[in-house]
Amino acid sequence: MTDAVAQGGADSDTRAGRNRLMQRLATRFAALVVVVITLGSLVFAIVSAIWLYTSSLERAEATARASLEAARPTLTSTLWKYDYTSLRQLVGGLEGIPEIGAIQVRTSDGETLGTAFDTATADFEMAIRETNFEGKELLIGQLSARLDRAAVQARIEHLLLVQGAIFIGLIIVIYLLVRWTFRRLVNTPLRGLTDFVLRSDLLTTGPELRISDGPGGGALEFQQLERAINDQLRDHRRDWQELEEYKASLEDKVAERTRQLEAAQDEIVRNEKLAALGALVAGVAHELNTPIGNGLTAASTASETVRAAERELAEGTLTKSRLEDTLASTREASDIITSTLGRARELVGNFKQVAVDRQSENRRQFALNEVIEETLATLQPSMKKTPYRVETDLTVGLSIDGYPGPLGQVITNLCDNAVRHGFDGRDTGRVLITSAATDDDQVRIQVRDDGQGIPDAHLKKIFEPFFTTKLGAGGSGLGMSIVHRLVTQVMGGRIDVESHPGEGSVFTIVLPINAPIAAEPDSTREE
Repeated sequence: MTDAVAQGGADSDTRAGRNRLMQRLATRFAALVVVVITLGSLVFAIVSAIWLYTSSLERAEATARASLEAARPTLTSTLWKYDYTSLRQLVGGLEGIPEIGAIQVRTSDGETLGTAFDTATADFEMAIRETNFEGKELLIGQLSARLDRAAVQARIEHLLLVQGAIFIGLIIVIYLLVRWTFRRLVNTPLRGLTDFVLRSDLLTTGPELRISDGPGGGALEFQQLERAINDQLRDHRRDWQELEEYKASLEDKVAERTRQLEAAQDEIVRNEKLAALGALVAGVAHELNTPIGNGLTAASTASETVRAAERELAEGTLTKSRLEDTLASTREASDIITSTLGRARELVGNFKQVAVDRQSENRRQFALNEVIEETLATLQPSMKKTPYRVETDLTVGLSIDGYPGPLGQVITNLCDNAVRHGFDGRDTGRVLITSAATDDDQVRIQVRDDGQGIPDAHLKKIFEPFFTTKLGAGGSGLGMSIVHRLVTQVMGGRIDVESHPGEGSVFTIVLPINAPIAAEPDSTREE
């Protein structure tokens, strides 16, 4: 229930965030449109203002010039008659025209009427002439006029203010209209598209996109977008379905291949176990052959000596010295038989203990040096056939609560690895096994050989399953992998290797005196 409420709150926050985003998008688009229109309008307004000012001045000048030309006859008549009173009234009337700012009339006798100003700033100059009775044209006055530019500017500014207010109102209306139109025709389809894209079942079983049914969705562009998305979505869903089918099929294939690989690996391990067992049996037979053969020879000799004495006794030819020789020979044979049978019993005991440890892999308290010596005893038959030797320097009295069977397998595999790989192609070789206690309730076992060493490229892979340099020559590639698993997973220790080409190899095994309780031996491991 709490999760559902939290999910609902998260969805609500997501929708609110999308709405705010759409509003900002509409606002920005409308603002952009307004800015573009405003910039264009400002350029147009500046050009229009310049044109309006220029044309207004031209119209004012034309109006003033027409007014002055219309008043020329009256001005000429009043000046000719020296009717300065009427002239002043006429000048005052002309100055009342909005376009005319000031008029100055200078008579021929030097009198100035109207507004005095610097005639150099005059916009108009008009010479007033009259023809006398002799038909001669005389200059009777000079009129200078100046436009009222301030009035023209005031009218233009007023017009621009009115136009500016109208323009601002239009901009506001355009902004609101564009924003509303964008939200209706663009935001609504986009919101529907966003909600659709964020669906959790988009690529699986969700519905198809339908934005053309809503406001603004009927636009051709949105219809094309809807068709393109739905087509692509159908392709994606078909591909997703195929991928799911491939995934299920691949999982089945991987599981089947894994089972086959595990079965093959188990078969290899079993074969290696049988090979190791065969080697162990052969070694036992070889080692027992000598003491049993010696005992059998001694027993046969003693039997023949006794039968000869019996014949002499029956014939009455048995002498005291002969009897003493027979008894001495029999006693010697008995000693030989006792010694050889004791040796055989010792060998059988060693082989039996090693076999029991490897078959049961039970946890027990054992002496480290004894287990290693017993293991090496099983290797003696095969080592005797080679020019190589195995030596030990073991600390006596180191007791471990752990798994002697896996430890024996580790020692066997490391010695076998030295013979097969370290001494390959060499006439001599020496393996030295040492043991010592550490300061942290652990023991250190080192298996050192003076062989040809391990290349750097192989050191990183030496504990990987199926890695071997003897592929096709009897090597399964599992020996060192099994060593690593037995040391780390069964006995709860660690194993490291140091080697340099031509300088031999050193395998260092560090084991706890008390193996971890969680470490359980794997009965499928190679023996």
